[in-house]
Amino acid sequence: MRVLLTGSTGLIGSAVYSALAPNHGVIRLGRTSGRYDFFLDLANPRSEPLPSCDVLIHCAGVVDEDFHDHSLVRFSSILTGADYLAKAASKAGAKRVVYISSSHIYGRQEEKIDESCMVNPLSYYAITHYCTEQLFKSHFSGIDQASLVLRPNAVYGSLHDIKRFNRWTLIPFSFPLETWARNTITLKSSGLQRRNFVSARSIAQMISNWITNPITVQNSICHPIGRVTESVYDFAQRCTKLAAEITYLDYAVKRPTEQLQSSVAFEYISSIDTHEYKSELNDHIRYLYNIFNANSEWAMKKASEMFA
Repeated sequence: MRVLLTGSTGLIGSAVYSALAPNHGVIRLGRTSGRYDFFLDLANPRSEPLPSCDVLIHCAGVVDEDFHDHSLVRFSSILTGADYLAKAASKAGAKRVVYISSSHIYGRQEEKIDESCMVNPLSYYAITHYCTEQLFKSHFSGIDQASLVLRPNAVYGSLHDIKRFNRWTLIPFSFPLETWARNTITLKSSGLQRRNFVSARSIAQMISNWITNPITVQNSICHPIGRVTESVYDFAQRCTKLAAEITYLDYAVKRPTEQLQSSVAFEYISSIDTHEYKSELNDHIRYLYNIFNANSEWAMKKASEMFA
């Protein structure tokens, strides 16, 4: 099967490429010479047809960092690029499309959330994800077509290139970095809000199963679920505990005690089971500590920029 893949060097896209490349013809789309198979800049798309394909997988959609400045400009640019990509892939023969969205389209990450819940995007980031979902669904709504939207919560996994990775503000990455560099994680809130942690590898496996056999996912919207759901504070404690086991040093988690309240209820539910090993989240944290040790000068500089 011929697959067009965007974001192949990103957190999720690199896991998808590793999962699909052994059994499918994967064509990586991107704008950096030598890192991709076909040039494509979604911020400035050209009219050249895309390579013939059966499936489009879009892992380079929207990230929080897109909206630090000029939000409306980025909103328009991202949607224009997504619309072009969907149309061009359909013309190239794609009958299936996968889009990596976000749980943030539901609004507050609270209470019980499954695929039937009403969406309530409250930020440019979430609104753009939801609009992109709708674009892809509209372009792949024929009787011989199928679309899959995945809405993960907190994603972690191996990094293709830590120096090019631009999502260090995500807690599966920022907390291990802060632990390694400062021996202390300082929370800005109580940390009682809960998150479901899912690996990029599990998301990639779900996509691999679906493009081979779409009926394994009945809904066009699915939640990739990890085995660990815990509070932000508990995840911070997990990071410091693992660091202490490795170094035998003392680590701490600090939080503003005046904000302590009852734990925020949150249960993220999926219509299908996501296979994931229980130990995988701990393995991810240990992996990052090893990466930081191997790139200590870069990691310390990055930490000083983030936690000054």
